[in-house]
Amino acid sequence: MFICKTPNCAIGLSQATFPSKGRCPVCKISLFEIEEKYVSKQELQDVVKEIKDLIKDLVQAPSKNTETELPQKITISEEEREITSFLPYLIAFPLERTLKEKHAWTKVNLLKDTLLNYLKFMGLITASEFFNSPFKDKNIIASFYNNLSHPSFGSWNAFIRETLQFLNENNHEYFCPELKEYYNKVETGKKRKLYNGEIEIIDARGDVQLKKQQATAIGMLINFRNRYLGHGLTLDKAKSEMLWEQYYPIFKDLLIGLNWCKDYVIFKNEGKNTWQLQGAEIHQVEVSKTQDNIWLQNNTGERINLVPFFIVPGEVALTDQETKLLAYESYTGKSIKFFSPEGIDKTTSGRTLERLNLLIRDKQVETPFSPSNFTAELLKERIAKENQFVLQTLLDERKVIKGIYQSREVIESKLRSWVGGMANVFFIAAEAGSGKTNLLVEIQKQYKEINLNSLLIRACRMAKKTLKEEICYLLNIDPNKNLKDYNSLNQKQEAPLFILIDGINESQFEKEIWKEVQEISKLFAPGVIKFVVSCRVNGKKDLERFDLGDNKKLLYTESKEEVKQLSDAVFWLTPLNMIELEGAWNTYTTKNKKTNNPQFNFKDIADYDRSLYQKIKNPLILRIFLDTYHNKPLPKKGKKKLKVWRDWVRSFKEEEKTLLKILSKKVWQKNSNELELEELLNDSELEPFITDHKVNAPYRRLIALGWLSRFNKGNNIYICLTVEGLLFYLLGLYLTDELNINISLINKWLKNSSLIKTSAIQSYLVECAEKNEIKLISDLIDHGETTLELTIPALTEYIKTFGAENTLKALFDNPTHLDWLALKKLLNNLDELLLKNLSRELLMGSINKNELASENQLIIGFKTLKILNKKEQEVFFKKFNLKNPLFEKNENLIKYLATYFENNAKHDDAIFYYNKSLSILQSQNRENQPETAIIFGKLGSIYQTKGDYDKAIKHFETALGIRLNVYGDQHNSIAKSYGNLGLVWKNKGEYDKSIEYYEKALAIRLKVFGDQHSTTATSYSGLGGSLEKKGENDKCIEYYKKALAIRLKVFGDQHNSTALIYNNLGFVLRKKEEYIQCIEYYKKSLNIFIKLKGDNHPVVGINYNNIGAAYGDLKDFGNALIYCEKSLVIKRKHYTEDHPSIGKTYENIGDIYKGKNNQNKAKEYYQKAYNIFKIKMGINHERTKLMEKHLKELNGI
Repeated sequence: MFICKTPNCAIGLSQATFPSKGRCPVCKISLFEIEEKYVSKQELQDVVKEIKDLIKDLVQAPSKNTETELPQKITISEEEREITSFLPYLIAFPLERTLKEKHAWTKVNLLKDTLLNYLKFMGLITASEFFNSPFKDKNIIASFYNNLSHPSFGSWNAFIRETLQFLNENNHEYFCPELKEYYNKVETGKKRKLYNGEIEIIDARGDVQLKKQQATAIGMLINFRNRYLGHGLTLDKAKSEMLWEQYYPIFKDLLIGLNWCKDYVIFKNEGKNTWQLQGAEIHQVEVSKTQDNIWLQNNTGERINLVPFFIVPGEVALTDQETKLLAYESYTGKSIKFFSPEGIDKTTSGRTLERLNLLIRDKQVETPFSPSNFTAELLKERIAKENQFVLQTLLDERKVIKGIYQSREVIESKLRSWVGGMANVFFIAAEAGSGKTNLLVEIQKQYKEINLNSLLIRACRMAKKTLKEEICYLLNIDPNKNLKDYNSLNQKQEAPLFILIDGINESQFEKEIWKEVQEISKLFAPGVIKFVVSCRVNGKKDLERFDLGDNKKLLYTESKEEVKQLSDAVFWLTPLNMIELEGAWNTYTTKNKKTNNPQFNFKDIADYDRSLYQKIKNPLILRIFLDTYHNKPLPKKGKKKLKVWRDWVRSFKEEEKTLLKILSKKVWQKNSNELELEELLNDSELEPFITDHKVNAPYRRLIALGWLSRFNKGNNIYICLTVEGLLFYLLGLYLTDELNINISLINKWLKNSSLIKTSAIQSYLVECAEKNEIKLISDLIDHGETTLELTIPALTEYIKTFGAENTLKALFDNPTHLDWLALKKLLNNLDELLLKNLSRELLMGSINKNELASENQLIIGFKTLKILNKKEQEVFFKKFNLKNPLFEKNENLIKYLATYFENNAKHDDAIFYYNKSLSILQSQNRENQPETAIIFGKLGSIYQTKGDYDKAIKHFETALGIRLNVYGDQHNSIAKSYGNLGLVWKNKGEYDKSIEYYEKALAIRLKVFGDQHSTTATSYSGLGGSLEKKGENDKCIEYYKKALAIRLKVFGDQHNSTALIYNNLGFVLRKKEEYIQCIEYYKKSLNIFIKLKGDNHPVVGINYNNIGAAYGDLKDFGNALIYCEKSLVIKRKHYTEDHPSIGKTYENIGDIYKGKNNQNKAKEYYQKAYNIFKIKMGINHERTKLMEKHLKELNGI
């Protein structure tokens, strides 16, 4: 049942009910549905009689015999009658109703409706001027889609403003020139009248705010509607009367200004009759026959067709005699909705829709330029126009955020430097969240700044199927001609034409487009036309679908190797590195302090949960993160986890959450994140959201904030969820709440190879994991490798929430080989996220379960060895069966075995197995692969440890060469090679060269990892060591302490890396003669190494040596000799007699005996040290020269 809720309405006060939805017969406001209640027959009869009597009293004229006095009628002034007489029926009819209405609240609502019809009239006459003009412009069509597909009060005005500006700029010959003059006078002209007031605005967070400012008459009236009538609230009589007194005079002035409408009359032709639609009542007239059903005619008899923006009821099979005219209301591409001044609406998809679609298509197809007419100036103009259009769509869809771009210096410099070369194609392989679209927008801007023409094309929004057709369409050149016929395209090699294709993978014709890129390139001389193509990929395998054929020379590459396939030449774009990420963080928080400023800084995250860095490397997700946690502190560690998507969704209003969930369900059902607006309007759940015209209604607010995007393909309008992560999270909730998920269903969904389905399943499994519902995850692991892969994100969240012990219980409840594979993948994921403590707990918990038989068990076993101390390692390693056939043919396992021997100072064994691994790789033609570079690096490290520095350098440089070819010069593995070279050059005494390499390594690691990462600490430490050798001790200590702070945070105080930095600090403090503190650091290092590696490891021998030397400096020769002799015993077990490290201990013992005035003993040990240094380090090394000096002094020379 339905009732009227209008205050002071007689029907509303009576609480009378109606059986169907409609309008109140008295106040004309829509009725509201109420919950049905059962009533008795007598009650029903009484209510019906009461309604009939009430309506009779209210609307019937009094009989001759009655003495009842009716309420006094409201009369309209002569001035107002004059105004309605010249206004078009579309405005005049609701205006008269408004003026006659006595109920204050109803009156201001009718004023609002009349205002809307006023804007419609202005907007539709403006649209008619454009569509009847000779001009064609995609931007105006885009404005039509953006503003009038589902218009609000403000969007009508926006369309009028933009379209009239375009027509004026192109010197349009108006059918109705008074329209231009009128709008200039009231809205855009310098002399327009401005009003002071509190204007309702929507802030950056999508919330309503009031701001004191000036506005035009139209602006004030739109604000009146939005502020007072746009929130679904009912106002009392006093407030309504006040609003009428304030805003009606403003509107009245606007209407008086439309007096020129008396010379422009709308006529309609139905059947054999013609009607004049002017004033509050229509009149039948006699005019000359016309083929049009509805038109606008001036006082000289000239006409302009108004279809399809105004139509007669008969065109949509509407026979209601009360309906005189239907005016455009909204459009989806598949239907048009019309609304009459009398309150009747009608949706059609017939001939009227077809006509509008044809008009729109026609306005986007221009007469193409011929080759002779298409000049360089026209090319530049077309490119500027199209790029501006693309940029605006990117801004509207929040793919690009104005004023916020984090520079990607490395790839930007490459995109600038290839200008002038002969190559035609620069291919960017972009990882998810790397910002490829923002990069291409930025590089297009940079090309423009140096006067290079560059056309930006979004593959997902191409209007044509082929690339050539799209280029011709955008530049408005003839697609039937050869592109080479256009001389303006055939530019110079040093100033080429660039075509930037964003996201080729997002087109269903990606392979065809890629083929065309190569074909078009070959039409011109090398380097004259250049394509920059970006493509989202997950790895090299994704690039195999793009065939090169014999076009390899077209590709720009910096590789020194022959290009055999596309992956050999691509440039990789990764998500923001740590420096870029911190830069973006600072930009957001600085520019948006009121909305994007948490109570913690970027570096605080490292101590709380380092895995968060991986989640926010996408600029848009970073913005969401900062917005979600604005003005909030980090939770106490262990108390609560930050869940970006969960916490962000909680920030939405309830109705917005409901809408997002319904849309996500729709995406799941269609398996597409492109939903047709027409379909949404026909959905009973979604239609009320889409058609809700309230200010800040859920749909409108989400569109305004950019979390929902609107776009068109052809004539059809689509809606999508802008942020993939949000969509996948909501789909996970949908699967949780709506469906009974099992392995069979999941396998069925996986067969579609759908990113949406796969990501939704992963999100669902994460939800399960966080609720400790682990059975399905366990079953998926045991079901096979495909389903196992889905579980890794869920397992990661499970261990973060419930710990390692529960994770192992879940995995090994009924262990299979797949459980060990899952554990290995989980450990790899934890290492990548730098969650080392969780990784350690898993490894320690798996020791007793590990049979060390399969490949995965052995790999996990080797990972376990790395975290055990010396004694534990020896016990656990005895369980390894080195006769296992896997150690003969499995290169990966052989490499693990070699690494174990290397870590335990069994250098010859390590070299043997590394070379064995290398032979296998070379036999598989993988000599230029990253795995080979790793082995060369490992061999280099061993030769360095053995003191064979030249051989070490050779291996390190080989590794570096491979890595540069594979990764370019900004990858962590390059930093590792630089660091290795820095260390070996330091050991050779070439300190400046060493510092140069360490600084290169540090620069890369700061970019890739930031200044709170363990590998950055390695670079700080290495750089500090070389500075110490140069005597820059204070600077050295500064770097060492930076390294120590990071390592304590990441590894704790019982880790190999922490022990090394303690040792290094002790060494430099000894040079500063701060011996007590020096020994303190040395002993901290010694205790850690003994615990980790046992008391006979070479590094323990080095520690003993260092402590002995420091005691010698303190003249405590007794302790000094004890520690040095301990050192010598250990070193002799691991090194040959001519090893430099043994030489160093001989030197220290020589110093001790010299201090004790035992010159003979001193000479003996100095001579031993000299002999070693001379052979291993050369005659000119500082240590060799120092020993020579000591010997001369002792010999009295």
